[in-house]
Amino acid sequence: MFEGFESRDIEVSTARIHVRVGGEGPPLLLLHGYPQTHAMWHAMAPTLARTHNVIAADLRGYGASRAYNDDFTFRAMARDMVQAMAVL
Repeated sequence: MFEGFESRDIEVSTARIHVRVGGEGPPLLLLHGYPQTHAMWHAMAPTLARTHNVIAADLRGYGASRAYNDDFTFRAMARDMVQAMAVL
C-alpha cells in the first residue's frame, strides 16, 4: 500500500500530523472523512502521483496523528493542514 510514498510525521503547533508523500508536480492534499484515515486513498494516490505531489494526511486524532489538546474543531484541523503543508 502506498508504494513509492514516504511516510512522515510533521510537528505543527498543537498536533503531530502523519502523512504519506509521493509524486512530483503541483501539491495535492488528500483528506479523509469520518471515521477513516489517509489509508482510504491507497488505490487512487499512486495514479494522482503521476502528475502531482500527493500528500495523504491523517487528521488530528485519526490514524497515526496526535492532538496535543482537546480541540477537534474543523478550524483546528484546517490550521493543522495549513501548517503541515507549509513545512512540506
